[in-house]
Amino acid sequence: MAKQVVMRTYRARICNYSQVRNDLDSLGFAASKLWNVGRWTAQRVWDECGQIPDANALMAYLKNHERYADLHSQSSQRVLQELGEAFESWYGKRRNGNTNANPPGYRKHNDDHPRSTITFKAAGFKHDTHNNRIRLSKGKNLKED
Repeated sequence: MAKQVVMRTYRARICNYSQVRNDLDSLGFAASKLWNVGRWTAQRVWDECGQIPDANALMAYLKNHERYADLHSQSSQRVLQELGEAFESWYGKRRNGNTNANPPGYRKHNDDHPRSTITFKAAGFKHDTHNNRIRLSKGKNLKED
């Protein structure tokens, strides 16, 4: 029997941007920092054994890292999956003879960290239909208490 999958897309507009700007900024900053930690870890492994760890290995290794806890766990997993996909893409291009392809870089320009896109899976947000609001989950390090 075939499984049926239903996907829902919520479209929301931020009406109180001045009130949530700092929180959204801190989430984007945290995603960039986690990407950089994952990139640095992948580089160390690559230098030691000549292989790039896949996303699952990075997630397992970094699960207890301070930066992993800055985001909801599933959002942290997605950041590291995106890094793994970027490495796979780069490695595939190199394997196909593209010598100009570069590995994924760090998300930092001088002292400025660009804000990364964050993916919230089902457990990472709550849709309050009564008040017509969406509540995004933060990691334990970014919560007030």
